[in-house]
Amino acid sequence: MDVRMEVHQVAEGLNADVRLPGSHPVLLRPVVRKDLSETFLEGEQVFSGRLLEVHRDRVRLPDGSEAVREYIRHPGAVVILAQRIVHAFLSMSYYAAGDFYGATIPLLSVVTGAFFLIGLVYSLWRTRESRYLLLNGYMWAPAVAIGLTAIPPEADSYRMLIALPAAILLAAVGLEELLGVLSLSNSVGWKARAAIAGLILVSAAILNLKSYFVDFALRCRYGGDSVTRFASYLGNYLGQLDPSAEVFLLNDNDYRYGTHGSVDFLSGGLQVNNMSDQAEELVAGPGMVVVAVPTRIQELREWAKMNPGGELELQYDCSQLMLMGYRLP
Repeated sequence: MDVRMEVHQVAEGLNADVRLPGSHPVLLRPVVRKDLSETFLEGEQVFSGRLLEVHRDRVRLPDGSEAVREYIRHPGAVVILAQRIVHAFLSMSYYAAGDFYGATIPLLSVVTGAFFLIGLVYSLWRTRESRYLLLNGYMWAPAVAIGLTAIPPEADSYRMLIALPAAILLAAVGLEELLGVLSLSNSVGWKARAAIAGLILVSAAILNLKSYFVDFALRCRYGGDSVTRFASYLGNYLGQLDPSAEVFLLNDNDYRYGTHGSVDFLSGGLQVNNMSDQAEELVAGPGMVVVAVPTRIQELREWAKMNPGGELELQYDCSQLMLMGYRLP
């Protein structure tokens, strides 16, 4: 087979009879190369992201038929990795720390972030000094490692906590150098230094307190794990009951007793019986407690009407009803 291929390559384009060793004459004909190019008809961009784009084109094939081509365009692996490193670094002072229950501000406040950038520039300029070389390594090593090895980008703020001490030190360097430029670094300007430091602390405190008590707690931005939230409310509710109470939980596939150890911790080890059957099958008894998960609250209301005389309690997680408890005397 190798000899035939070699002869074919040598005689390509020629009409010639060639006799191969141990074979009959072979007629070699010129190779005709077909035009397999496609004609672009129309296209659309299906998706456009930070790192790539998805396109869909309609083309005409050489035989006259039409086909659809889907492909991805991106800036290249090197550029993507470089962007990841930049994103990890900027998550310290620019991108909001969304991984912290949807926080709307970055790890460093605006004022601290400004001093951080000043200190970073000064530290890079003085890199030849061992202390600044160490500080730069402390800052950039996590950014590079996270950028090259970790996904998704939304969690970069959480991962960059490892470099937060370095960022605070750089902010302190930036403040010190700024005060030096303003001629406030000597003993004469100590009052001004104290006033500026106090202003920074007050502004940072106001911004962070607003972020927690207004943007987070007041708007109930506790994330989407409602099952864990339910376990906390269930444990707190059970902790108010008599340790000898017989408790039944009208559960479903998502909300049930036994999935979170925190319930036993908060309740002091009070045992709970999961009740997957209909509530009407429960026989009321003295001191009996029935708790309903969100999807079975109406069922417990009907059971409470059939067994009056108990105490009904509703517990809300902000505006969301988490559970209903019914205690019989």
